[in-house]
This record gives sequence, structure tokens and C-alpha cells, in this order.
Amino acid sequence: TELFSVNDPGRSRGDTLTARELLARGAARVNTELSGQPLLQARLMQTLGTVHQQLGMSDQARLLFDDALRIRTREFGTNDTLVAESLHGLGDVARTKGDLKAADSLYARTLTIRRAVLGPDNIDVGSTLAAIAVLRARQNRLVDAESLYYQVLTLDERLRSRDDRSYLRRRSGLATVYMRQRRYAEAESLFRQVLAVQERVLGADDYD
Repeated sequence: TELFSVNDPGRSRGDTLTARELLARGAARVNTELSGQPLLQARLMQTLGTVHQQLGMSDQARLLFDDALRIRTREFGTNDTLVAESLHGLGDVARTKGDLKAADSLYARTLTIRRAVLGPDNIDVGSTLAAIAVLRARQNRLVDAESLYYQVLTLDERLRSRDDRSYLRRRSGLATVYMRQRRYAEAESLFRQVLAVQERVLGADDYD
């Protein structure tokens, strides 16, 4: 929270910092100032890694996820849900950078841990299945992607609201698979269903 004290003119001396500069400062401070609180350090590294990934800063995200994974593995062993969270983040980075083989391996490890610890009917398990569905589409394995989306959506319909953003994104992902399979009528129908809910729930100017 002290990062935001830069808004104090006496400390910032008139400098204007971007969100990315604040993130860089935050990552440096987490790395150096929280070594005595490893669990909190890893948690903040994971959060900062996620934000970097969302901003398209994949190399920085990977470093943060790697550090979080190292700490969490040391503290909890290899079969913990927090370890799985860091593995999932690294899978997202690998997929973004086009290293699909590495992403496949990281997601598989994540799914194994989450299923073993959380059971099959869990939102985090669904999130990993959804990530693998996106990966299968990137690999042009469209039949596998379709099957995974069916699994995820079946799970989501039990665990999420029908207005949930993630649920809607996954329905849109399935529609994209239909489109790539040249099943245009099914794709259009599903896209229109999703769009109608998105406009109602998220507003017409939402990114999705």
C-alpha cells in the first residue's frame, strides 16, 4: 500500500508514474522486503504476476510466477493447491508466448493436483479444463477442445451463475470452436445467446 504514497507531492516531487512503473516498484519491494514472510511474499508475487500477464508483460509475469512457485513448493511440497495456482499461471504465460508443449505440461500438472486435492466438481478444476480447451483449440485439436468445453460448461452450470463472466467466455469459446469447424449456424446461434446476456449484464461497451 505504500506504493500509492507517490501521490504525496512531497515524496513524488511532481513525477507521474504509470501503472507499469508502479508494478515494477511493487515487484522489486516484494522481492526484497518480504523475505521474512514467505507465504505473503508468494501470494503477492502471484498477484503481481497475474496483473503483468493481463497487461501483456509475459516475461515479467513468468519471473514472478517462477518465484512464487519456488517458495510455495518449498513451504508446502509439490501437491498443494497454491503450487497448482502458480503452475497454472506459468501455463498461461507459456500459451501466450506460443510454447504450447510447455503449456500442455504445466496445465496437466495443475489439473492433476487440483483434482486430487479438490475433487472433480470444483471451480478451480473447471478453470484448468477451460485453459486446456483454449490450448487444444490453439493446437488445432478441435474435437478435443469441443469435448473439454462441454465438460467445463457442465461443471459451470452447477457451480456458477448463468450470468458469470467466465461461464459466458467459455460458451463463446465453444462457439469459436464451432466456427472453426465450419458449423456456422451453431456458432452464430451460440454467439448471439452469449452476446445478449453480455449486453444485459456487462453493458454494451464491455470488452467481452
